[in-house]
Amino acid sequence: MDKDLIRDYDQVLKIAKLHQSQGGAPSLVIDARPSARFNGAAAEPRKGLSSGHMPGAKNVPLLELFDQQTGELYPDQHLEEAFRRAGVDVAALKASSSSAKEVILSCGSGVTASGLYFVLEKLGVEHLAVFDGSWTEYASRPESIIVKGDQ
Repeated sequence: MDKDLIRDYDQVLKIAKLHQSQGGAPSLVIDARPSARFNGAAAEPRKGLSSGHMPGAKNVPLLELFDQQTGELYPDQHLEEAFRRAGVDVAALKASSSSAKEVILSCGSGVTASGLYFVLEKLGVEHLAVFDGSWTEYASRPESIIVKGDQ
């Protein structure tokens, strides 16, 4: 297993704390969960787990990147627009290695985040990793910072 492709809880919590205290961090977290769970408007499927998101995280629901009739991935231009609507500049993420942010992908349990990994890799983004514990691990820890709404 390539450890460079995986991020753990402590690494992600550090990024969340930087976003909360400084308004930014060297890494960008993109969450693949449905918007209502990301914003805290809908409950998580895991009983007792808070919905919401990490400070600074962006939301690109994976299911919005596929044609629901055919199951096919939308064309690249449509995919890039979906990320742009979420506040993610794909072109900037494809910049040279010295200036591009690392992108950490998250979801409910780490599986759907891998779908975002595939899409971003297809679009030419190179600095990608998956938070394998994802929201289930993050929201279950008392020291986690949870944001609700559009913050």
